[in-house]
Amino acid sequence: MPGKTKHFQTLLLENTERDICLVDCPGLVFPSFANSKAEMYCCGVLPIQNITEYVSPCSLILARISKRVLQSFYKVTLPAEGTREYTARSVLSLVAMKKGWVTGSSNPDVARAAKRVLTDYTTGAVVFCHLRPDHSLEKHGPVAQSGFNDKFELEA
Repeated sequence: MPGKTKHFQTLLLENTERDICLVDCPGLVFPSFANSKAEMYCCGVLPIQNITEYVSPCSLILARISKRVLQSFYKVTLPAEGTREYTARSVLSLVAMKKGWVTGSSNPDVARAAKRVLTDYTTGAVVFCHLRPDHSLEKHGPVAQSGFNDKFELEA
């Protein structure tokens, strides 16, 4: 969780094949490692409450989290993946309508829904993990994501 580190800290890991120095520091020290501002929101580097452009970060989440997980977690019926209707804006509209969040003009409050989806993603309520770079199906076996009393296979 960002904002917990109060001073620069290092930890030497010497029991590995090579010496590694793990660095923990306050603030935004290495933002150049992130590919985009959207990814920095998804990683929790930038504060979600100040977000103004939320479509790009939510599009990243849609690409990472399966439709079945999102449907189960938010209890909505989403359009088929890969169709023109399966966009960040349409998913956020469905989440906002399910929660009863509307603007003064009776439109779904997609900004509020985006902040909720991003918060759920960055806090781990909706879980996503990157596979290790050398992962192979033959060597490590299939990856199964479980949750919501359901199991389904993820393509590696």
